[in-house]
Amino acid sequence: MPKRRQLLLHAFPDVEDQLVAILRWLRDHPQSQCPVIFLVSGDTTDAKLRLRKLVGDYAEQIVVLKKSQLTAIWSYWRSRYVLFTHGLYGFLPISMRQCVINLWHGMPIKSIWRGLGSIKPPQCNWLLSTSPKFSEVLAQASGVPMDRIPVTGLPRNDLLFSDTAAVRVFAAQARVGVERVLLFLPTYRQSKIGYITHDGEESASALSMGPMEVDALRAWLAATRTRMLVKPHPMSVHYGRDDKLSENLWLISDEWLHEQGVMLYEALGQMDALITDTSSVYIDYLALRRPVFFYFPDLERYRETRKFLLEPVEEWLAGPLCRTGQELTAALDQWTASGDLHSERRAHLARQLNPQTTPDSTQRVFDLLFA
Repeated sequence: MPKRRQLLLHAFPDVEDQLVAILRWLRDHPQSQCPVIFLVSGDTTDAKLRLRKLVGDYAEQIVVLKKSQLTAIWSYWRSRYVLFTHGLYGFLPISMRQCVINLWHGMPIKSIWRGLGSIKPPQCNWLLSTSPKFSEVLAQASGVPMDRIPVTGLPRNDLLFSDTAAVRVFAAQARVGVERVLLFLPTYRQSKIGYITHDGEESASALSMGPMEVDALRAWLAATRTRMLVKPHPMSVHYGRDDKLSENLWLISDEWLHEQGVMLYEALGQMDALITDTSSVYIDYLALRRPVFFYFPDLERYRETRKFLLEPVEEWLAGPLCRTGQELTAALDQWTASGDLHSERRAHLARQLNPQTTPDSTQRVFDLLFA
């Protein structure tokens, strides 16, 4: 069957950073544009509204289809170029006339695909990585040959360097009344969508802290004029609400960011430091060479239930490892009082895991796609 010179996109969640970075690159490079089919699992009207806020008038050129429609499957089969992160028609074979690139959603620290036994790696011509080390890790996890896992970097990491008007407005609002802003991005423990799993130990709190720990953190944030934004993972049981737990502690979602015309990674690029656990966002954030704090109260249990691809994982963390809320608050207090003590180690690991320092990953992906 002949293939059309058109690009088909699909991701989870429907509107996420990898694909928005792709769409913005196309918008800004009209000489490389081709018809774009955007497949979604959710509501097409909602997706169109978000695209208008995030890519402007270019959204009018994008055809949005429900993934389950026969028209969508036909569009996939007819597209010469395909970019996706998750779950795209694994029952259909890939044509030799197609260039199918799996963007995934970041460099994995926890076990994926082969490491989970029952999960098949995505069908694709190419996987992408941020470094030779991760090309090796992905090859072992997926079975894809290393020569099919080029070091391009990830499109979403280009958004870390974004300086749009919407980003500047967001940054100004986030800093009202405070001296610094942090973003806490934990991964999920008990998933509510997609691959259903129970990793580590689920907490009743989105912060994985007890009430006294949260109160102590809240007091420290106020005393040091620091604001912390917390965004649970989209697969987490805690995801889906926005709430000011206090003036200095905000619970946010992707929807809240999109309403402001800002992607998660654009918000992340405006932060003074990142707090996470085993999320791949840590690898991405190395591009900015800013402080990272690891809050991982259930590390040993997580190691037993999900396992890590980088072991011992403690040796791959470019910042303090905190196992209690008190330890996290103490580590943050040390940083604000004495400065960054982990910059050399972070720079060393960045060279191994993600040496990117400029927004040029999306260009390399299109060089591969159109080669």
